[in-house]
Amino acid sequence: MINTLVISQVEIFSLGIEKLLCQIKKINIRKIMNDESEAFRYCRQYSVNLIIFYSLPTVSLIDVIKRIKRFSPIIKIVVISPKIDSILSVTLLQLGIEGFIVIDSSAANVLQAIRQVCIGQRYISPEIAMDIALTKVQADLNPLHHLSERELQIMSMIIRGKKIAQIAQELNISTKTV
Repeated sequence: MINTLVISQVEIFSLGIEKLLCQIKKINIRKIMNDESEAFRYCRQYSVNLIIFYSLPTVSLIDVIKRIKRFSPIIKIVVISPKIDSILSVTLLQLGIEGFIVIDSSAANVLQAIRQVCIGQRYISPEIAMDIALTKVQADLNPLHHLSERELQIMSMIIRGKKIAQIAQELNISTKTV
């Protein structure tokens, strides 16, 4: 049995993915939750083999996945995203997630991706793969590709409208560092 944790803030997605996953006999949905920050705590307390996140690629998602992968690298992670962010997508793939799917994929593609991940293969939606490939080709033109992971994290927080003091407090660094 593949003990699965589904994390989504969108209730209709949770219901839909639950119905889809019922088609894979080996999957046992242990819990559906709406707070990605709780995922790590849940993984520490219960046996989880697969985590499905419905989320934009964000810095907080990257942090959660880092913690989970450090705790248990054998937990398979699939991210289903409503849109593509090639810079953060590459970071997620570098962290070792096993599946990355764009939400406008068909139900059959989502099932195929989850099946592939369950048997130990990786899956990336063609849309994401194309976007990443094009980003890699244009890397020299994009100054963001030269930023470190931490610089990218701070840049992402600034873009989302967070104040420097707020970022410093969240990341436990000085405002001068930000």
